[in-house]
Amino acid sequence: FFLFIYTLNGLVTNHLDTSTDDEEEQKPVMEQSKSSDLETAAEEVQEQETQPILPPRRKSKSERRKLKFTTKQYYIYAACCFFGGILTGWIGIAIEKITFILLTYIHEVDVVAAGVSSVVLTGFLSQFAFFFHAACAPPSDGPGPHWACALKWSDNPEGYVFGNVPYKLWLAVLPGLLLGTLFGPWCNAKIGPKNVMIIFLVFLFLDIAENINDLFF
Repeated sequence: FFLFIYTLNGLVTNHLDTSTDDEEEQKPVMEQSKSSDLETAAEEVQEQETQPILPPRRKSKSERRKLKFTTKQYYIYAACCFFGGILTGWIGIAIEKITFILLTYIHEVDVVAAGVSSVVLTGFLSQFAFFFHAACAPPSDGPGPHWACALKWSDNPEGYVFGNVPYKLWLAVLPGLLLGTLFGPWCNAKIGPKNVMIIFLVFLFLDIAENINDLFF
């Protein structure tokens, strides 16, 4: 729900950078700052006096992608990512949403770079949970070396990790994942990053509505 509100507010206020390149993003500012060479000096002075003060120019994409952290930002990133990493190890998602918000809010990174970075980080963290569950699952959960690498206690005297890797489901979604990675960039270029974010908001809203329906009805 918070991600939905944040993304919606970012699109409405133009805080989220959905432009495809630096020239498109800076075009309105450049057009407002142009002056004709044919104007006289008096007209230029008069225009400058009546022209409203423009906001500071936003840094280019490449400048904003070169992250520079203050001490406070280090602590914020560390605390939020630690919490997100725990949730990712538990339920498989969370860190990508947290890093997306941090990158786009604190450093104003464009949505493409923030989204790719967040997804890559999720995959990096998920591989540890995958190998842990694949190697330490009990024999009844399917293939694997079945190592007893978990903590042993009264409810788990053998030290196995319960929650086997759903290999059949994993193999079933791989073709769709492959097609998505092939046609995703093409669709993004044709539709536009901002429209993609709007479609994402629609699906996010439907997911929220479904969860509320399952919770209360």
